[in-house]
Amino acid sequence: MKVVTEEALRELLEARSELKAAREAYLTVKKRYLAAHRAVHAEMHSDPILTERQADVLSLIRQHKQNKEIAWDLHISERTVKFHVSYLLKKFGVGNRYQL
Repeated sequence: MKVVTEEALRELLEARSELKAAREAYLTVKKRYLAAHRAVHAEMHSDPILTERQADVLSLIRQHKQNKEIAWDLHISERTVKFHVSYLLKKFGVGNRYQL
């Protein structure tokens, strides 16, 4: 029968302790990842809520109207239209108005 040295036993206990710490770290990271994944999934699958004015701008964009025409139709400044368009692009995660 072989005898286990004190040093080997110490190494075994140290490795076990490191393994436990690594498992706890993994579980913490996994928990954060799953929470972030759920949040992204919920955001991607939720209906974007728009103000009435944003919906109006979106509707006119989909009719292929330019900012100047949208401003004229809605009686707002062209600058305001640009703000709404920028918001819509960000809200829907697209790069240009033709993707809306």
